[in-house]
Amino acid sequence: MGFIGSALYYVITLGLVAIFVFAGSAKITPVFAPDLHKQLTEKGPAFAAIFQKILDDLQVKFTIDPTLMMRTIGATEVVAGLWLLGNRFVAPLAALKLMGIMAGAIFVHVQLQEDFTPPAVLLGALIVRSFLTPSCCASKATTSKAKKNN
Repeated sequence: MGFIGSALYYVITLGLVAIFVFAGSAKITPVFAPDLHKQLTEKGPAFAAIFQKILDDLQVKFTIDPTLMMRTIGATEVVAGLWLLGNRFVAPLAALKLMGIMAGAIFVHVQLQEDFTPPAVLLGALIVRSFLTPSCCASKATTSKAKKNN
């Protein structure tokens, strides 16, 4: 992959890091985005009710606390978002975790009959990113394979 692929990889990665750190922190605290935090905390009970219904249908005796659920998702988004900047072992695991969160977000928005475009776009960006490899890492992998074959 050439310069364009590497540039696209880094642009997508930095964009995803910024979005997930911002959105995750908005779920945790009102410091950075008070209006978004208020909106998310008001919708938290509706989000939790969807998963609570699934647990009840499965006869799992567990009660979901909406505030704790939003803070846990927010903390996961912040940490996994930052881990996207990690090495070739950590970054794919972080991306996989964020894909799961976005799939759950799409499910919740569909159940509430809301617009699910933002999580769908983020899921798509995570998937595209997983198929791109920065040229620095690709060339190192190619070089090490060539050395092993000699």
